[in-house]
Amino acid sequence: MTTVRPEVGPARQLDTRFFVHLVDTQTITVPASPQAAPLATLSHEGHRHLADAGPAALEVANRRFRLVEAYHQRQRACYEGTQPRTSRDWAARFRDAEARFGCGDIGLLPHTKARGNRTPKAPEAARRLLDEAIETL
Repeated sequence: MTTVRPEVGPARQLDTRFFVHLVDTQTITVPASPQAAPLATLSHEGHRHLADAGPAALEVANRRFRLVEAYHQRQRACYEGTQPRTSRDWAARFRDAEARFGCGDIGLLPHTKARGNRTPKAPEAARRLLDEAIETL
């Protein structure tokens, strides 16, 4: 899905293939705006974050973006199931990522890879012995 922000009115979601078709046929145009950050201003780290995000993570970020937009436009019915504190946090993350990476959507990506305790549980000697046993198989 692609989010389209018209000059007047709320943001809308379009199927990406349909959006590309509309741009190719010049049914819609993308105006050059000093407010819009071009893709070239996206930092190297921002590119890395977007490249590392899978389709599921991008879908979550898009859903969160729609809720943040509804929160900003005070459309309570759209974000009714979301806690106000969560909406405020997502809006702040969006603003921070926009300033830091040049793309606010990065701030809305879930960090599921970073969850959990990743420290080794077994002693080093036992892990080495296990590695040797696996190599000999």
